[in-house]
Amino acid sequence: MPNTISNRFEGKVALIAGGAHAIETSLMGFAGLAALEIARGGGKIMIGDIDDACWRAIRKKHA
Repeated sequence: MPNTISNRFEGKVALIAGGAHAIETSLMGFAGLAALEIARGGGKIMIGDIDDACWRAIRKKHA
């Protein structure tokens, strides 16, 4: 099976709005999955949300 991880997002930046909601053990939902795939593909991500405490906790855990 070929390696499916590529650099398809290298040099790209994605802004993900409403992406802070998660459970304690992992990123959840479409926003979290999108962020993970973009990062795996070599891109940079910025996640914004009005739930300040939640996204700060996620950032601290996954930085």
